[in-house]
Amino acid sequence: MLTNSTEKMSWKLAPICVAFMLISMAGCGSLKLPASFDGFSPISKPEVESKTPEKNRGTYEVIMKPRYGKGSKTTLPIKDTVLLQNVLESSGAVKKYKAMNITIYRQVKGSPVPLQMQCDYDSAKDSVSDAENYEIYPNDQVLLEEVSNSKVGKLISDLSPLDR
Repeated sequence: MLTNSTEKMSWKLAPICVAFMLISMAGCGSLKLPASFDGFSPISKPEVESKTPEKNRGTYEVIMKPRYGKGSKTTLPIKDTVLLQNVLESSGAVKKYKAMNITIYRQVKGSPVPLQMQCDYDSAKDSVSDAENYEIYPNDQVLLEEVSNSKVGKLISDLSPLDR
């Protein structure tokens, strides 16, 4: 049973409880900030998402080695997920080379020798297979070597002692 003193106290707390319930049901988005925060206004969620800079996760290198002539080396940033097929298309190797050997060199923690991943290129489809379309990680080196597309050229390059 409530006494007079506890009944008066519960009536004093009632407005606070009602205000707390209204605030919790309405959510924080409907609250107005006091004028003491000169120039501060809350930013809505779409504005915050549009202002986030693109995350740069690191860089990778593309080394293009033609059969004849001088090769090139390019360092590119990794912004989102970069797959090997994206590297082939963005570097222009698909248009420049009819056939190529692709090797990805990846540094392995605790090992002085990088991991070598050989990838087969299908010149008829101008792509690598889905099973070998690896994701490119920071500090990877992608070596794109032009090779002969003809069977005779492949036989000569296999027998050539100069490349070894």
